[in-house]
Amino acid sequence: MANKRPGRLGRIGQRLKRSLRRFGAAAPLPSLAAVAIVLAYPRFNLFFLALVGLIPLMVAVEGRSPGSAFRRGLWTGFLVNVGGFYWIVGLIMSFGGMPWPIGVLLLALLALQQGLTFGIAAWIATHARKQGAGRVLAWVPAFVAAETVNPLIFPWRLGNSQYNHIPFVQSADIGGVFLITAFVVAINAAGLDVLCWLRARRAATGSSGTTPAPRGPALPRAAIVVLAVVAANYAYGALRMNAVDRRTADAETVRIGMVEADIAIEDKWDPALYADNLLRHQRLAAELDAAGAELIIWPESAFEQERFIQAIGDYPDAAAARENARMSSILREDVQWIPTSNAPLVADPYVDLQQGTRLIDRSVPQRGFRTPLLFGTTLTRPLSAEESRALAPYASGRRSVQNYNSVLLLEDDGRVLGRAHKIVLMPFSETIHGGQWLYDTFGFSIYAAIPSAGDFGKGAAPTVLELPARAAVSGEGDRPSVRLGILNCYEDIMPGFNRRIARNSPDLLVNLTNDAWFGQTNEPWQHMGLATLRSVELRTFMLRATNTGVSAVIDANGRILENTDTRDAETILFDTPLLEARRTVYVRCGNWVGILASLWCGFILVRALRIRRRETAQVSATASID
Repeated sequence: MANKRPGRLGRIGQRLKRSLRRFGAAAPLPSLAAVAIVLAYPRFNLFFLALVGLIPLMVAVEGRSPGSAFRRGLWTGFLVNVGGFYWIVGLIMSFGGMPWPIGVLLLALLALQQGLTFGIAAWIATHARKQGAGRVLAWVPAFVAAETVNPLIFPWRLGNSQYNHIPFVQSADIGGVFLITAFVVAINAAGLDVLCWLRARRAATGSSGTTPAPRGPALPRAAIVVLAVVAANYAYGALRMNAVDRRTADAETVRIGMVEADIAIEDKWDPALYADNLLRHQRLAAELDAAGAELIIWPESAFEQERFIQAIGDYPDAAAARENARMSSILREDVQWIPTSNAPLVADPYVDLQQGTRLIDRSVPQRGFRTPLLFGTTLTRPLSAEESRALAPYASGRRSVQNYNSVLLLEDDGRVLGRAHKIVLMPFSETIHGGQWLYDTFGFSIYAAIPSAGDFGKGAAPTVLELPARAAVSGEGDRPSVRLGILNCYEDIMPGFNRRIARNSPDLLVNLTNDAWFGQTNEPWQHMGLATLRSVELRTFMLRATNTGVSAVIDANGRILENTDTRDAETILFDTPLLEARRTVYVRCGNWVGILASLWCGFILVRALRIRRRETAQVSATASID
């Protein structure tokens, strides 16, 4: 009896089985590469694993078609991003109110998109290898170009894995994190060259009984070149660190305190807890003030109240501002004064109520201390009727105000010295990119369809706020003027944004952030690790003031001098050197490494296309002759 042919579904099932078997056979090496790379990042910090972690992937795609290489690379990138961003599932469940399958789906989509970097790199490198390029020349530009062209919601690069490998990352002031990526990939590719060369030597020795030196000219040469370049990178690192340390030792300092009040995210925007949250910040600030702080920093969105006392006019002094201060349910974007309070600090807000402390004393930030204050808050601008009609409405109707995630700098008398609005807004929670365009083009308001989505306004340009110099008081030293480069939330992990702020010559970078959303996961440590290279790129200090950790002092060589944990309230008091951000090669030229790599890869891909067309034409000609 003849075998019955399977139906269409049966054939699809057979193909799926074969694909799964092939995938199962191909997955171990790319998976091993992913594990090694994940372990190189916080909180594991095994940076040396990234220097060899790509080798299994390179072995897995060697001799494969570009399509097969792409799939293996994508699998590696997918696993790396799942391992790095696992905390998104909990974030979606806890604060998005969605079930775990939705969280897993969103994590998978994010991991696929961000994992494209590895797939694109493997695809391009395979094309280059087929055209005769060595591993180093194939993989280094392919990976750097892939990092350059693949946009990421949470920007991270392979070079960030070396953030605590301090001498190695000093050349970031030449080529940014992309140059560090190039070195990491080069070490991996040269390492595989050496392994293949050793294997060839061993095979030749075993076959002849002698000890020949089958030194294929390309392999040792590539390894020697990479070894020389890496040695030069370490030498450069040592020289630059020494020079920067000397500059740091000669710099003026200002004593800056940072408050980490450790307020859980579910408590932060609970109106019933606003008064207690404010007192927590004020008590810690008073301790720093008593220890001699010349500037105190609170984190992102630290000052949130139901009622705000403020003066809008340009009054001549604090007394006039206090007399003319008015109460409002919003903190106005054009606020000029927030009065200080002489009322004594209390243990909790109930004591304030029992003592009859006035609202003007218990709802302002500077109470119990008289020190300039930099803090995060929400500023609000009333909209005109015309502006309101032009904006996409909410489900509740037309909006009457525009909110900004902002930073305010107050002098010790409560005068507003400057404000900085966040520019790079967080998708969904602060904006829906393209939401206004949808409304302008089709009349559809996505904010009405998704009421939980945020729609904050954004600043026009990166901002530097200046705290003016202050003459000596009571025999103490003068306070120098301080130019503060403001980085709100995850703006500190964006190299291009920091290049723009460097052009305004800040004396130090200040990041105010709130990572309480992520709980006791790796994310706060990852955030700090990704931020450290900004100090190297600009050659200036960075202070990170966070709500629940990790707050830190990062020097101009990228070293983490002090940091908090992600548990319990803490403060940092540090005599911070004022190092004006340098116009380094990276600041001046940007991602020139990625541009050159992309041009080289473009040449490789155009050449691959021509080769394919030529081969197709030859096949067609042969077929016509036959």
